[in-house]
Amino acid sequence: MRSLVLIDTDVLINLAHGDRKTIAQVDLLKNERILATTIISQMEMVVGCRDNHELHTLGRFLSRFRIMALSESAGGIAADLLQKFHLSHGLAIPDALIAGIAIAEHLPLLTGNRRHYQFIEELELFLET
Repeated sequence: MRSLVLIDTDVLINLAHGDRKTIAQVDLLKNERILATTIISQMEMVVGCRDNHELHTLGRFLSRFRIMALSESAGGIAADLLQKFHLSHGLAIPDALIAGIAIAEHLPLLTGNRRHYQFIEELELFLET
């Protein structure tokens, strides 16, 4: 059975905008893994919608991904990450929650935002090319 890979919000945005390099990278990854994203990324994408048409288009776009919920375990990990890294590295709540889900579920995270996550040793990163 193929394992999952989490797709970070920035990569979703690049995909939605038709970035060819991102599409090619995700297409290759899709052959090896099941594509997933987090409820956090879903909410971040919803906030970026300007009207109902964009919201409907987003729903169709996100239907291609498994949406990972925030479990109690992931929330606890995220809270610990914030305690540890908010002041020293500027870790933001959404990034802590996304990292918490990835760590709790033992999933790698595909992101273009290396600086948002590189200091979290427990997190396996796949970097967008």
